[in-house]
Amino acid sequence: MKKWLGVIFCLVILSFVFRAGIFYLTGWLQEKAGMKKTAIQTYSRLIEKYPDSRWAVSAKGAIERIEKSGPEANKSEMQTDDSSIPYVSVLKRTKKRVEDIEDKKGKEYENYLQQINK
Repeated sequence: MKKWLGVIFCLVILSFVFRAGIFYLTGWLQEKAGMKKTAIQTYSRLIEKYPDSRWAVSAKGAIERIEKSGPEANKSEMQTDDSSIPYVSVLKRTKKRVEDIEDKKGKEYENYLQQINK
């Protein structure tokens, strides 16, 4: 029982110590996922809540980096290009290949029918 209380106590302490870091990590992941507007909001929240944190300095730099990246930083997350998500572009290419094969097979079948009817 004492062992578990010690573990819980350590986890509580660690959550307070690394809270600002967790905010920064969340913002960074949002930024990498293309959710730049949300990332800026997360970084801003970090700066508001923990202005003296070492992560606040990094968050300020991240906000500047996002804002300098151009108009794409101001895009809504709903308007992001699907091609930036790897599996979506793979699905689009696969769909195109299937359509091409279906067209080719359809033409071959039409040619076959024409040869039989002659």
